[in-house]
Amino acid sequence: MKVTPNPIVTTADLSFKALPTGFYQVQLFDLLGSQQWSKFYDVNGQLQVVEDFADLNHGIYFMTLKDSKGKLLSTKKVMKVNP
Repeated sequence: MKVTPNPIVTTADLSFKALPTGFYQVQLFDLLGSQQWSKFYDVNGQLQVVEDFADLNHGIYFMTLKDSKGKLLSTKKVMKVNP
C-alpha cells in the first residue's frame, strides 16, 4: 500500500499493487488507537483510488491494510495537515 502525498492536506492517493484478488479493508487510526476512517476495496491485482480526508483533524495517524480474513498486511504512518 502506498499513500501519497504524505502529509495529507485534503485528498490522498491510495495505491495497491501485487495483491491477490479479493476484498481488503483500509482503516485509519489516531494515536490513541481510535478508528477515524474505514473503507473496503475489491482489488484485482492492483488498484489506485483517491480518497477525501478534508474533514479529518490535523495530526498523526496509522493507516492499516487487512485482507478479507482480518490479517494485517501493512501499516503506514501518515500525517494530516490543514491548509
